[in-house]
Amino acid sequence: MLKKTLVDQMVQSDVADDETSIWKAVDRSIAVRFRQWTLIDQLNHHCEDDERKKLFFRRYALSIAGVHHWDDETLLIDLDCCYLASHQSDEGRVWYYDRNTLAMLAESRINRPQLNQPQQPFITARDVMLRQTVNNIVQLPLDDVNLLYANDFMQRVITDAQSKT
Repeated sequence: MLKKTLVDQMVQSDVADDETSIWKAVDRSIAVRFRQWTLIDQLNHHCEDDERKKLFFRRYALSIAGVHHWDDETLLIDLDCCYLASHQSDEGRVWYYDRNTLAMLAESRINRPQLNQPQQPFITARDVMLRQTVNNIVQLPLDDVNLLYANDFMQRVITDAQSKT
């Protein structure tokens, strides 16, 4: 537990601006690589038995801005432009949430919803890609051909976000 607490503190400290942190003495590129390594380690630990999730998250490793706990079984992967929610019992499936939708859900502190069982309508990445639609909650199945749709969907989301900046 102590080791986890120390690593969490190191990862959470601001790499660029904190003059008193451990990162002051370390080259910035090394600090960024260490931070990415710890984020991927958290994801690997979270989905120990789910190789499809591990491979999917590795594909976006350089885009991960942070990893947060929603509840005991759900991790939120912050990609700056959106969030991916990974619930431990959802083998081979993650959920896309746009930033506004997740912010509204997070405001409900008393009765936080489970992110793997959305209250509002959702569609799959396959439907989004085939119908050329947009939705604020998208299920990303990671099995067989659906993995291709999930990757295409995420590529579209990331590309759209980059073109807006």
